[in-house]
Amino acid sequence: FENVLNNITAEGENYGRTTAEKPEKVMVEFVSANPTGPMHMGNARGGVLGDCLAEVLSRAGNEVTREFYVNDAGNQIDKFATSLDARYRQILLGEDAVEFPENGYHGNDIKVLAQKFFEKHGDSWLNRPEKERFDALAAFGLEHNIPAMKADLQRYLINYDVWFFESELHNSDYVADTVKKLTENGYSSLLSDVSIIEIPHKVGSLQSLLKAIDENGVNIEYMYGLSIESDTAYVVLKASDVNGL
Repeated sequence: FENVLNNITAEGENYGRTTAEKPEKVMVEFVSANPTGPMHMGNARGGVLGDCLAEVLSRAGNEVTREFYVNDAGNQIDKFATSLDARYRQILLGEDAVEFPENGYHGNDIKVLAQKFFEKHGDSWLNRPEKERFDALAAFGLEHNIPAMKADLQRYLINYDVWFFESELHNSDYVADTVKKLTENGYSSLLSDVSIIEIPHKVGSLQSLLKAIDENGVNIEYMYGLSIESDTAYVVLKASDVNGL
C-alpha cells in the first residue's frame, strides 16, 4: 500500500497512464447540444460520459481529440431566428399584433434574447428585409448562447480541443465536392413528394381507390401499400395530381 501511494505521489496526474504499442488517433464528439437554448440535464450526463470515455482512451495511450459539434446551421437555426424575430417584433408592436409561430421555441430564454437585442438596436431592424433581420437575430442569439454553453461545461471541468461549427462546413466547398463525387460514382438518390392515402383494411377498399384514380384521370408513377394496424391500410403513391381523389 505504501508503494502504491509513493507511485501516485511520484507520477501525479500521469498515474495510471500507459503507453500504447500502436496508439490510434481518436476523436470523441460529445454533448454537441443545440445552441438555440440552454443545456439540460441530458446534456450534462452526456458531458460526463463523453469526457470520461475520452480520458480513458487517452490514458490507454491514444491520441484523443475532444470535439463539440456546433449545429449553427439548418432548420433549427431557421426556427431560432423566426422565434427571436417574433419576440422582437412583439416588443415593438405588441403581442397581439404579431403571431408567434406554432412550431417556434416557446421558452423564456427567447424572450430574454429578444429583449437584449431590442435594448442594443431599438427599432432599427424592424423595417429591414426579413432575411437580413433573421440572420442578425440568429447571429446575436448564438453569440450569447455559445459562450454560456462553454462556461457551463467548464464549471464541471470539461474542456474541448475543437469547437467545430456546422456553418463552416456548409460555407466551404467540401459538401458540394462530396455530393458531386458521390453523384458521379452512382451513389446519389432523389427525394420525391408522395401522397399517403388511408383506406379501410378490408376486401374492396383498394379497388374503390383505383376506380377513383381512373375516373379522375390521375397518372400514377408508382404505388405500394402497407398495413400497420389491423383495421387500417395505407397506400403510398406518386401521382401527377391527387386533388381529384
